[in-house]
Amino acid sequence: MFSDAAIGIAYYIISFALLYFMHKRRYTPFRWMFGMFAAFIFLSGTTHIASVWTFWHPDQMLVTVLNAAAALVAMAAAALLWPVIPKAVLLPANRQLQEVINQLEHEIDERKKAETAARESQATLRELAAYQERIREDERKRIAREIHDELGQNLLALRLDVASLHERASERHPVLQRRAATALEYIDTTMKSIRTIMNNLRPSVLDLGLPAAVEWQVRQFEARNAILCELFLTDHGQSVPDAHATAAFRILQESLNNIGRHARATYVRVEMRIDPRLLTLAIKDNGVGMYPGDRRKAHRYGLVGIEERITILGGELHIESTPGHGTVLQITIPLADDVSAERHTQTAAAPVGV
Repeated sequence: MFSDAAIGIAYYIISFALLYFMHKRRYTPFRWMFGMFAAFIFLSGTTHIASVWTFWHPDQMLVTVLNAAAALVAMAAAALLWPVIPKAVLLPANRQLQEVINQLEHEIDERKKAETAARESQATLRELAAYQERIREDERKRIAREIHDELGQNLLALRLDVASLHERASERHPVLQRRAATALEYIDTTMKSIRTIMNNLRPSVLDLGLPAAVEWQVRQFEARNAILCELFLTDHGQSVPDAHATAAFRILQESLNNIGRHARATYVRVEMRIDPRLLTLAIKDNGVGMYPGDRRKAHRYGLVGIEERITILGGELHIESTPGHGTVLQITIPLADDVSAERHTQTAAAPVGV
């Protein structure tokens, strides 16, 4: 009697231990089989407890029902166990699982190292490109200054002399007067070309400030392409670093040139907002838009140069375009607040190829 009670209690403990294990390990293979075992062991323990009960209160029907239930569960577990064994045999052992886990961890570490190395390499290449661009930008400024100081001044002096000759030859030397007039036209054309070259090297209109330069560029585009343009400027008086201002101006130039060449638009809306720490530029047109595949041909639309400028400045570029419904290009550029950031971002000021 005491042995039956002890065995029954032990079976109960085992069955509840199996149920606890199932609860904690929800993803254990063949978890349902543990439930079958727990049910069989629980019923077996109940039969032993029933033997203690029937010793004092004879009840053969109760013993028969419990034994039958235990037998049914045991037969079901046995029938289901054999098909499971071949599958269970194929499961990897703990040592194999640990080896797989170790291999995965090693591969993850190697991939992380490779990604870190790639990021460092990209950063190094970008710094090298920034250094080269900074040198080129300095050279452009030097050339523009020399053109203005040397060639520009010499041409101006030459024009004054030829204009004086033209006036003095008006009565006595008509042939000389005509040639002087032709020379004046050539000089004016050359001076205009020089101003264009200097503007490409370093837009002089930026000396008036970015808002004034943006307004001038939009009006020039409107007059040159006969496209209606609306301009909305919000300026809180924030000082824009020279590199940021030049880059924003160049991005606007390239975007408007793209619209003039490709969009077949009749309306353009330009919005620029200068906040204390952020510059936002949005350019919208009602042209033909771009198809999804056109983004992979970004070089055709000058987007590569625009994206590179924005990346160097730490900004973001968003493009929304639907075929037949125009394009919206939005740029956000954080404004540097220290000298080192200004020195770093000077590389974005080079002209974009048109």
